Amino acid sequence: MILKKPALTAIAALLLGLTGCQAPTTHNSVTETTQAATVTTTAMETTIPQLPKRIIVMDFGALDTINALGLGNRIKGAPTSSIPQYLAKYHNSKVMDTGQMKQPDLDKIKVAKPDLIIIGARQTGFYQDLNAIAPTFNYSIKDNKHYVKEVKEKIAFLGKIADKEKVVDEKLHALDEKIANAQNIADHSDKTAIIAMHNDGHVMLINQGAYASLIFDELHVKRAVPVNAFSSMKLAPSEEGRPALPAYVAVTNEYIKSKKPSIIYVIDRSKAIGKEAINNDYFDKQALSEAGTKVVYLTADLWYLSGAGLESLNQQIDEVITPLK
Repeated sequence: MILKKPALTAIAALLLGLTGCQAPTTHNSVTETTQAATVTTTAMETTIPQLPKRIIVMDFGALDTINALGLGNRIKGAPTSSIPQYLAKYHNSKVMDTGQMKQPDLDKIKVAKPDLIIIGARQTGFYQDLNAIAPTFNYSIKDNKHYVKEVKEKIAFLGKIADKEKVVDEKLHALDEKIANAQNIADHSDKTAIIAMHNDGHVMLINQGAYASLIFDELHVKRAVPVNAFSSMKLAPSEEGRPALPAYVAVTNEYIKSKKPSIIYVIDRSKAIGKEAINNDYFDKQALSEAGTKVVYLTADLWYLSGAGLESLNQQIDEVITPLK
């Protein structure tokens, strides 16, 4: 049976920062051996080969981690039609386009004869189909409360099976130092922030989920809107048996003047997926001036399509912290 992703509304999913950052049902636990690693999910056990040489990567955070480990020549397929700019070198004739991020091309993946497939949240529903082709590892991050900890665990696992543990240790140590420095800057800054996502001409508040966890909880950027602000709001309908979802909050000029954030971090979903980007004049200059607010446009494809990788996480930290300096 194929594991299905929850049928959330598009806006509700975006509000929680689910897109590209979380998987709803499949949980990995890892048992290591000298030749391989056994990954246990809620559905089955999968043995991941040591030193895989033909890898299909459907998750861009995993792809940039493999790239950072110097193993890019083992990548035989990826969703190259939607690849972020910072990974553009993998859009070439040697890397097969193995489908859309939400719709892997199973036939092409079979042709590639992989010995390892790595997926993210968007492909969770295809786990069993893909695992029937080759051992499949779910790289998606599920625990927003310990976001960086889980990212580091996933990176360390890839280093383990690739026999790059020393390299990973060095890079994770550098990442720890970078995060500590970022936290110090944020702790000593009086600037506050909100996160907003643009989608098809609408801009909504993102106050929970992976984006909020990284920026506010892990990097210590101060919130302009408390995390419990949603608790007094009307909740959007959700599926039976699932928690109610926070209602849509539009980030308008009036909202900005009311909350007065020092920074609005904007993630442009529309731009990331090739649609019309947010207008440069979406926010009124007078409203921004009155509120003392600066708009920071985060790199759309880095944030919406990727993340949780060695390269992407480092770039994201830079983009968040630079406006605080």
